Amino acid sequence: MKKSRNGIVMLGLILLAGMMVSANTAPAENEQPTMFPWSNSFFGSTEIKAPVEKVFAYLSDPRHMTIYYPGINGIDNVQGRGLGLTYHWSMEDGGQKFTGRDVYVDFIPNRKIVDAAGMDGGGYAATFTLIFHPLPKNRVKLTIVIQDSHALPAGAEKDHYAMDQQLINTLLKNIKTEMEKKPASAKPEKEK
Repeated sequence: MKKSRNGIVMLGLILLAGMMVSANTAPAENEQPTMFPWSNSFFGSTEIKAPVEKVFAYLSDPRHMTIYYPGINGIDNVQGRGLGLTYHWSMEDGGQKFTGRDVYVDFIPNRKIVDAAGMDGGGYAATFTLIFHPLPKNRVKLTIVIQDSHALPAGAEKDHYAMDQQLINTLLKNIKTEMEKKPASAKPEKEK
């Protein structure tokens, strides 16, 4: 028993030493970093001072994404309504251009939209779930859940998680701002 335990301890030390050497070895200048599969789920919520019907109608039309989604600069080829709606998108991020196609895979009016996203050429897939919780006094609690999967360089998980959470916070802030805007009046009020 003692020999077996010593062998296991020795094997563990060899593996640990190997991990330390590989973790401290920088890639050569022209060498691409090793990529690993990444899957993550993150969410956020905000309360919006607007009726659920207004918020749902706004978010169920993907053409509005160019207003509230950072980097999205084009939505076109919108086909259908509700469940099964499809559209193409284009965006720019860090000077790189991306395009993709989405489809609504779940759609319950004034309750939920699930948008399955994919990038042209593969390499990225995500599900955006928007959940609408009606509240008293014409308010709604909007929750966004994003589940994404793609390849990441080794060690980039922490930075990517922070970027994902920042995206959720920005989306919620932008949507809230758009939904709580006061309509511009056609005529200024007369002074009394």
